[in-house]
Parts: sequence; structure tokens; C-alpha cells
Amino acid sequence: MRTNHFALSTLSALALLGVIAAVTALPSPARQDETPVPSASDTPAPGTGAVSPVRAKLREVFGLQKAGREKEAAALLKTIDPNTLEPQDAARRHQYSLTAALRLGDRAWLDELNNDPERAKLAVDLLLLTAMRFLKSSDYAECRALLERVKNPEDLEEVPRRRYLELYARLEQLTGNPERERVYVAKIVDFASK
Repeated sequence: MRTNHFALSTLSALALLGVIAAVTALPSPARQDETPVPSASDTPAPGTGAVSPVRAKLREVFGLQKAGREKEAAALLKTIDPNTLEPQDAARRHQYSLTAALRLGDRAWLDELNNDPERAKLAVDLLLLTAMRFLKSSDYAECRALLERVKNPEDLEEVPRRRYLELYARLEQLTGNPERERVYVAKIVDFASK
């Protein structure tokens, strides 16, 4: 019963956090009109003496988002071609775009931004880290539930797969299932020997 209560309280807490995040993300009319947006062209990149036009736009987007002016930020972000950016700038543009799409409720743009299989790997990594947190807090049922959400553990890359197998082995050890623990330890050894 403790697990069901904890699951409900966890879901309630996550829902509350979501509501708080959504409310704080909404721009207030007063804040939107009064907050000045810093000019990105005022600050040169270290060592170069000049700011690239892309970085200037990204800094302007940051200022717009900070001021709660998501529509303007989104319009500016959509003018930046991600294929022409350096990896660091592309990652920054992607993060700002995700934030803008979420705050504006633009599902089509959000789906377009996440139409990359590499992005799903980050979600699995975060899921495994969360499962580890549950394991460390002795919430074995929640840990197991998260580990079971991984659809194809065989398709994971080396580090996430090893982490997945290690978490399952430790979970089985802590929950008193030595036979299942040995299965996962054998999988770790087999995976490491390849």
C-alpha cells in the first residue's frame, strides 16, 4: 500500500510542479511591456572582438524568453537554419526552441523539433537516472516501473545499457531475488565481453 500511496503522491507532486512551471512561464502583461531586451550586439565573443550574427540572434532570443515574449522569440528562432550552425549553437537553438514551443503550446513545432532519434536517447538516460534515484530512496516498485518502460534495452548504447543492467541487478538483489539478480549479472558479463 505504501507504494501506491507514494506513486499517487509522486504523481500529485509532479502535477503540481507542472502547474507551477506553467504559471511561472506565462508572461505577465506588466512584465512583458516593461522588461527591456538587452542588445546582443553589445557584447563581443571572448577573444574575437565581434559576435557572430547567429550568436547575436540567440542572445536576443534568450532575452526575449527571459522577458516572457515567447511569440517574438519563436519567430526569431524559426529564421535560424539549424543546419548551418556549429554544434554548440545548434544545441542552444534547439533548447530555446523546445522552451518556446512548450510555452506557446505549439505541438506541431514541438513534434518537428523532436523528430530526431538521438533526442530519444536523452529521455532514456534521464529515465535511468530517475530509476537510480528511486532505487537509492528504497522505492523499489517505482524503480522497477521505470526500468520496465525501456522498450528495447538491447538497442541501447553501451553506457545506458550497462546502467540499465546494473540497475536491474541491484534492484533484484535488494528485493531478495538472487536468481533474477544472477540473470542480470550474467547479462552484464556477457555484454562486457563483446
